[in-house]
Amino acid sequence: MPESAFEHHRALFAASLAAVAEHMRTCAQIAESFAKIVDDSPDAHHLLNGKGKAHATDDDGPKKRKRNTKPKDPNAPKRPASSYINFQNAVRGELKKLHPDLSNAELLSKISDLWKDLPASEKEVYNQQMRDQKVEYAALKEAYDKRTPAEIEAANVALADALTLKKANAKPRGPKAKYAVPAPVPAKAAVDETVHSSDVSEEDDDDSEEDPHPVKPHETESSEEEEEEEEPEQPVQKKRRGASAQPKEKGKKSKA
Repeated sequence: MPESAFEHHRALFAASLAAVAEHMRTCAQIAESFAKIVDDSPDAHHLLNGKGKAHATDDDGPKKRKRNTKPKDPNAPKRPASSYINFQNAVRGELKKLHPDLSNAELLSKISDLWKDLPASEKEVYNQQMRDQKVEYAALKEAYDKRTPAEIEAANVALADALTLKKANAKPRGPKAKYAVPAPVPAKAAVDETVHSSDVSEEDDDDSEEDPHPVKPHETESSEEEEEEEEPEQPVQKKRRGASAQPKEKGKKSKA
């Protein structure tokens, strides 16, 4: 029974190896055919280089032309505004005074709602204003197109002089003022000053505790023992730098 199972699995393994070899041969044939197609195709190198579609030729279709935009002439008459723009210019200032907290987007939204709710009779006022502006614009445009070269040159010179004068009278922009930030209090320096003052006061106290009159040699030992017993009864102050150790040694030397 175990031998038959072994033979069965070995046969399956050999069959799987044969299938893998067959698939590899098929993949090799597909790769060779693809390489031949790439060699024979003139536009295949664009795809291999990652450029996507090949460049379009004249036979592929009409190309998109770039739009030639002429620079705007400041001397040209301005086009008339629409009815809604005329209404917006009329009510914008009043609404800004009534609602100073509104942002620009909220203000425009409010104007749009007012225009939608405006009756047709009141809208006709702004429509008539737009028509009058169109008539005026047509007359100005006709006169603008009929200018002579001398008039065009004079208008350009006058415009250049006006721009130069405007730049000369313009105030120079200085750097933006920054908010003054208060300097933080140096805590470490304050602590050091406090410690220094406490050390000085401790040294003064220790000097005041010393006996200004040296002990004479003929004094008895009993008086010395009494003084030594009385010294620990005084309140001992906390000292950080050990400045009080020196005065005690001086006292002992004077006693000796």
